[in-house]
Amino acid sequence: MSEEGRDDVDVKQFRKNHPSGFMELMEADSMKFIIDGLLSTSPQRELNKTDLERLTGVNRNTIRKHMPTLKKFNMIKTVPETNPQRYQVNDSGRVLRLLHELNSTLNSVRAGDEVSDDDSPILKRDTEQIEKEFKRESSSLLENVPDSGDDGQYDVNEAGVN
Repeated sequence: MSEEGRDDVDVKQFRKNHPSGFMELMEADSMKFIIDGLLSTSPQRELNKTDLERLTGVNRNTIRKHMPTLKKFNMIKTVPETNPQRYQVNDSGRVLRLLHELNSTLNSVRAGDEVSDDDSPILKRDTEQIEKEFKRESSSLLENVPDSGDDGQYDVNEAGVN
């Protein structure tokens, strides 16, 4: 094996050992089909594992294996007091909302439509939220900075910074 080939394997192994959130979510090929099915399902619809199997084409045992990941990323929610256990798509979960937007954008690009970042309601809302949080946090920080006095200097330790 060439030195370059070994580096590729090392990087792949590293990514497998230290997965990003995306890698964890997409760990198995079957997860693509499950997510695609969830994206096409009404959030009001209650589903058991057999319904999910019919919806996605993925067998129940594999769906059962992926349930912890789907719950971890808040993509599904458990319907209380149901037997057999039923689930609903959690359309208020951030991951699924972002996947809906990504899917919509990809479908638009595939159809040849112009796509602009300005068209993203989630991106715009998230940007506005980040700006609000930044203003709130920075004003809180500025309240704790002592007046600089006449020389324009202030003691960092007076501001509680070590």
